[in-house]
Amino acid sequence: MKLSPVLVVLAAAALVSCSKLTTQPMATPTSIVPKQIWSGTSGGFAILWTTGDITAHPANAPTPQVLSEIGRTVVDFHAITRHQTSDCDMTRQARVQSVVGSIVSIQSADTMKCADGASGTGLGTVAINLTHPLAPLSLADLFPNHELAALRTKAEHFCKSVPSDLLDRFAFAELHGSTVIVAVTLPPDCTESEVDLALGVPKALKQPLTLAAQRQQGFLLHDQRAIADGLATTVNYHYRTAVQ
Repeated sequence: MKLSPVLVVLAAAALVSCSKLTTQPMATPTSIVPKQIWSGTSGGFAILWTTGDITAHPANAPTPQVLSEIGRTVVDFHAITRHQTSDCDMTRQARVQSVVGSIVSIQSADTMKCADGASGTGLGTVAINLTHPLAPLSLADLFPNHELAALRTKAEHFCKSVPSDLLDRFAFAELHGSTVIVAVTLPPDCTESEVDLALGVPKALKQPLTLAAQRQQGFLLHDQRAIADGLATTVNYHYRTAVQ
């Protein structure tokens, strides 16, 4: 069974009230304060990445919160476990791959183990435009279609079945003058975990990409390893079939 991310934000409160699920959205025991991995302001939003959550809100006001990785995880896992007939334990490790202007790309590695033997893993990336966090962001929203045609061909070399959301699974990796390299995450059953594509920098992204490349506002995937130092946001989710 494969897990696939669903881009829904801030629906955790409604789901936590469901009598058939419980959540433990802490990366560490409750006695330990989650560790900050990165924080910054980009595209008018304040973004905080810790081992416990990834959150964002308008830079000039602490509310409303427009992003919560805990909220996304609860929604994603609830959509999967609602069809399970036995107890399941699930874990997500989430990493911010890039922050460019108001676009935050998050990679999620998911695992599931259920009492009846059902199990699954998932690997995906979503790009979230914080100005419209509920609407999926696609490469097709940012770049002309003729520049994206080669992406499917590249993915077909490594995947028996190319995911339908291929254009949504991206992060900004490197900037080289007027060219930006985007990294696209592939599912676990592909022989490679990602493919890269070189694209011309659109006018609207020129300044945000430059600021991110200089780490003045945000950062690119090229610098993520040094920033994160191996840390990730961990969310544990426990589904129990018995009514709580």
